[in-house]
Amino acid sequence: MKTAFALILATTAALSACTRVIERQTPAPAPIAPGACLWEGQQTSSGGTSCRDHSTFRCSNGTWEQTANRC
Repeated sequence: MKTAFALILATTAALSACTRVIERQTPAPAPIAPGACLWEGQQTSSGGTSCRDHSTFRCSNGTWEQTANRC
């Protein structure tokens, strides 16, 4: 009887540890500067360039525009 009680107590303790919910605060996203572009969470100022799919893109006042250059 003591063994069964000890087993139930140990099982209950183990299961209660597995069901805890840990909440973490996520940082608020940084505000985007006027005229800046955003790509994969990285902010680029107007005039900045990025290489995607062997093409160069330039940030032009908040929008990405493809240039004639290859990268």
